[in-house]
Amino acid sequence: MKKEIRKELVVVPAEVKVIEHVTYVYSCRNCDKNGESGFIKIAPHPKALIKKSVVSPSFMSYIMNQKYTLALPLYRMEQEFKRLGFEISRQNLSNWIIKGANLLKPIYEQIKLSLLNETLLHADETVLEVLHEPGKEAGSKSYVWVYRTSKYNTHPAVLYEYTLGRSGDYAKKFLED
Repeated sequence: MKKEIRKELVVVPAEVKVIEHVTYVYSCRNCDKNGESGFIKIAPHPKALIKKSVVSPSFMSYIMNQKYTLALPLYRMEQEFKRLGFEISRQNLSNWIIKGANLLKPIYEQIKLSLLNETLLHADETVLEVLHEPGKEAGSKSYVWVYRTSKYNTHPAVLYEYTLGRSGDYAKKFLED
């Protein structure tokens, strides 16, 4: 006879784990006893993504995806992590996102270089309200310019640039050279 197959979708909720990286430090006990300055040897260990931080690359990408792809506010992420048993303040989440953006700058620059080598680009600006922006009143407008390749491009690319205004001078500066 035949084989029947029934498929179903299963959701595995997000799981947050604490991974401990143990590093052993060795010293020469004999040197210590004799009053000699001995050697200290530290075993190799994985480097932190952000110095003195608990954020891992996977956690960084997770919170950035939640914030920018799913538009999840930091206060809701903070609540969700609390339900999962982790107290992570939105201030920490915000700082990690800012530092993560800085880590991505080399990639941004490469994409910009690739965009600037195209013969055809699309550009437009859109209004953005930034809360507590230095030197600006609450509710005042800021702008994000978007630059993208055409839909016929084999390697599509999109970049966003934050600006204080909508003047074409911002686009000229971005596209100079």
